[in-house]
This record gives sequence, structure tokens and C-alpha cells, in this order.
Amino acid sequence: MSHFNEIRDLQTDHTLENKLYKVGLICLSFNEVISNVQ
Repeated sequence: MSHFNEIRDLQTDHTLENKLYKVGLICLSFNEVISNVQ
């Protein structure tokens, strides 16, 4: 579950651009999982 590591990094990273970038990556990962399930 790499998502938890990404979220933990997100909380320690105070750079707004990096936050938005990581949130985007997490959303993309979840979208892939959802499309694979359907």
C-alpha cells in the first residue's frame, strides 16, 4: 500500500506545488484501481 507512504510524505511536505502534484498522483492511482475493478 504505497498510498499511505504518499499521504505521509504529503503531510511532511510544505511545498504547495508538491502537495498538488502528489494529490494528483494519488487520485490517478485510485482511478486506475477503480477502473480495474469494474
